[in-house]
Amino acid sequence: MSVDNGTVTLLGAVDSYAEKWAANDASKRVSGLRALAEDLTVKLTGVHARDDSAIAAAGLHALDWDVWVPSSVALDVEAGWRTWRMARPHINFGT
Repeated sequence: MSVDNGTVTLLGAVDSYAEKWAANDASKRVSGLRALAEDLTVKLTGVHARDDSAIAAAGLHALDWDVWVPSSVALDVEAGWRTWRMARPHINFGT
């Protein structure tokens, strides 16, 4: 963490989202804080690390168990990031 003229900058890597949130909360207690630049990267390790296929499988499992989510909701996973989207229905305009 660095402080310059009321701007706090968080830069680097942490091992969990809990650490990222804790650093963010701690930075807000800095006297004279006027701006926060948060550039922390979470590098999950050990049992917390998941590849894209494991994330996709878990997301689809969650969708299957939620009766309020329509079946047209689809999931894309890339580099650990989930993107929920509405799948486009097939429309047949005839010939």
